[in-house]
Amino acid sequence: MTLPNDFNPAPRVEIGSNLFINGQVLIALDSEPIFLIGQGAEPRLWLGIPGPNRTIRYLVEDNQPRSPRVRVLQKDEVVSIYFDEALIVQVVRKNANEVSVTHLDLTLLGLTIKGDLNSLKVGGSQLSQNTFENVEVMVNVAA
Repeated sequence: MTLPNDFNPAPRVEIGSNLFINGQVLIALDSEPIFLIGQGAEPRLWLGIPGPNRTIRYLVEDNQPRSPRVRVLQKDEVVSIYFDEALIVQVVRKNANEVSVTHLDLTLLGLTIKGDLNSLKVGGSQLSQNTFENVEVMVNVAA
């Protein structure tokens, strides 16, 4: 698994009422990271999609859009990612060590992954009120 050189994972992430503590990769596709949240004054986001030959093409790298179809808005301690004007990711910094994913909808990117404050839905599975601690990857999906 390859992580960005300047990536420092957020120590505590709340996503769909689940806690991800001292991990690295929130969501991976065939063991390659597609959704990362790094620590910083505001959440630092990386968001990728499947590319050719089992590669990952990043649409957002460290809050910087890498596609004309993507916008990243930062306001106070909230970072939002829009794809074709639709909100697909919103992350709020709660304190120096904790962030909360308040909205996640990757269906427009061809991935059946959605989440809000109550649950995280991956394919036909639903995750809520779980704790993932000291694991490298929280969710790994197959292409």
